[in-house]
Amino acid sequence: MLNSKKEDFLHFLKGKNLLITTHDLADLDGLFSGIVLKYFFESYFPNQNVFLTFSGLSKSTKSFVDKFLIKFPQFDFSFQEHIELSEFDVIVIVDSNNLEQIRMFNNLDLEIPFVFIDHHLNLQKSYPGNKFSLNLILNNFSSTSEIVLELIDDSNIHLPIPYRYLLVSAILTDSGFLKHGNTQSIRNLSKILKDQIEIQDIFQLLERDQDISEKIARIKALQRVKLIRIKNWLIGISHLSSFTASAA
Repeated sequence: MLNSKKEDFLHFLKGKNLLITTHDLADLDGLFSGIVLKYFFESYFPNQNVFLTFSGLSKSTKSFVDKFLIKFPQFDFSFQEHIELSEFDVIVIVDSNNLEQIRMFNNLDLEIPFVFIDHHLNLQKSYPGNKFSLNLILNNFSSTSEIVLELIDDSNIHLPIPYRYLLVSAILTDSGFLKHGNTQSIRNLSKILKDQIEIQDIFQLLERDQDISEKIARIKALQRVKLIRIKNWLIGISHLSSFTASAA
């Protein structure tokens, strides 16, 4: 990430009331990059208002949060569910660069400037309120949390252990447990873990039991599958009304 771009990004946010959000049914990367970013902004911009809002969490995210709070019962996962946009000067959207993925902005002509922080390819959509030159959209990262980590590292801000757990969990899950990551992802994990965190503790938090309805959905998907062979590719086509990602 270019230092000049980071400096421009932070300079623009200075002295403003900030709102952080992500896509609907937030996964670990969307939720945790937002939470860690809030911690960073509050440390970097003391006495500046920073708020979080999410329109909902995914089932697996809720499961992780429940386990995490057993280990860190004092950690504050609270966020605003109902917000008045007119109270904010800038919206920072993490883990998305598409307003259609954010239900609370549907059918709204956003008059408040907003900035994207994301690791997905830019969809080249043009939004009038988007401060395009300040977007941190970097597809060489395997997760948005790694972009947030770079902001923190460059600012020499200490990150408490619970926040480190969140970042590691987000990086692992969004990189497919490093199947879609790269060497930099491994370096980032090592940087966060140091000698203070045992990665097996985080694997335990990420374990998720499938409920019976999800198991049934997977079996139905396999029963309905139709196979198509194209040269050396085998393509399976099925259909479901729920748990589609899990079945896929």
